[in-house]
Amino acid sequence: GLDENIGKGRIYRLVHKDFKAGPQPKMLDETTKELVAHLSHPNGWWRDTAQRMIILRDDRESVVSLLEGLVQNGSSELGRLHALWALEGMDKVRASVLAAALKDEASIVRTSAIRVAEPFMAAEDETVIAALTDSLPKDAEMVVQMLNSLTASATTHAELLALGGQLEKGYGSSEIVKAVLKARADMAGDRSLALEQKKKGVQFAKAMTHGKEIYQQLCHACHGTDGQGTPMVGVADAKLAPSFTGSPRVLGSGESGVRVMLHGLTGPIDGKKYEGLMVSMGANDDQWIADVLTYVRNSFGNEAPMIEPKMVAALRKKHSSRKEAWTAEELAKLESAELPYQRSWKLKASHNLRELRNAFDGDNGTRYTTKTKMEDGMWVQIQFPRTTQVNGLILDTASSNRDYPRGYTVTVSDNGKDWGQPIAAGQGEPLLEITFPPVETKYIRVNQTGTNKFFWSIHEMKVIGKEL
Repeated sequence: GLDENIGKGRIYRLVHKDFKAGPQPKMLDETTKELVAHLSHPNGWWRDTAQRMIILRDDRESVVSLLEGLVQNGSSELGRLHALWALEGMDKVRASVLAAALKDEASIVRTSAIRVAEPFMAAEDETVIAALTDSLPKDAEMVVQMLNSLTASATTHAELLALGGQLEKGYGSSEIVKAVLKARADMAGDRSLALEQKKKGVQFAKAMTHGKEIYQQLCHACHGTDGQGTPMVGVADAKLAPSFTGSPRVLGSGESGVRVMLHGLTGPIDGKKYEGLMVSMGANDDQWIADVLTYVRNSFGNEAPMIEPKMVAALRKKHSSRKEAWTAEELAKLESAELPYQRSWKLKASHNLRELRNAFDGDNGTRYTTKTKMEDGMWVQIQFPRTTQVNGLILDTASSNRDYPRGYTVTVSDNGKDWGQPIAAGQGEPLLEITFPPVETKYIRVNQTGTNKFFWSIHEMKVIGKEL
């Protein structure tokens, strides 16, 4: 009758009669730096709890260097493993540290490093790819080759795909290998997400992965797994929610999508009424909202710039007093869009101003170029004829994909002299899509902050915003 647990309290632990408990941890009273030592503890509960607490601490960035040192030089393979995942959980994995983990002597660390490397593979990070192509062909562990075979299948990088194809050659045609090869074939069937990750970088890849998880857990019930809306049972041609494909509330600047997530949406949509109710998701943090919107904006046939958490934060603050849900009509009046180039815009550049108009002519076959190698301090500038609201820029260099800015900042000014702090900054890429909270300005400047032997070029430059 012990299973009925009547009057007998609770069973906390079953132990062998000769078991002697070790010291009791006091992690809540320890500093974040002291927690790092527990990542190498022989007791798994100590390691897991210390890793979780480090990630949740407000001062977690104070231990990044300690964790990196543990990954690279720790004497315990379990300590190196937990330190790597702690860095991943904090979004602080550097390519050089990951490269060291990919060459770790312990296969348990190497396999985890391959998993952590996936966004870096998608972004074709040179340091990580070099570590993979150098170490994996020599790796004798089947489990490492199996994991890499699966991971590489989700990329579009030729060398990584070739590495992933070594499994059958190295280990024959066992049932396990056949299963992995089938999974490889299934993954190779649809690489659209990998292509987008490759084009848009590591942060985009992480946002898409997180956003997909949220969508599959929460959004698909009304919007469907294909984003077209879930059919209503027993009602012909009726759906619980509208399609996301080409939706003006999904695409454009992204502001409408943020507003809907923060406050909900009510009333007819594009002339139709839906049974499903879009309630406010504003209780979730800015990153959560940004990631699911990024996923929806780049799935179901859509393609649009990723949403940054700072845009969510700005709109949350702007509409902090709003209690009711938005209507589609209200959103349409507030939405930003691509501003068509006007001859009244005054263009300036630090180098080769004569060709800058090529970046605004609507012809991807022409381009603006500095005609000299990239150097920190190069810039291009637009002066609007009147104060304009701007919340995004697109710099397309895909046709000359080596000429993209290696780093950038965006600054604005009311008079063309006083520029203040950057409103956006980051690493460049061939199709550079920059979003930032809406700002009202007369001047906007893109500063090139990297160095490279190639020219800086722009085939087409677009401004996202609206005239006031």
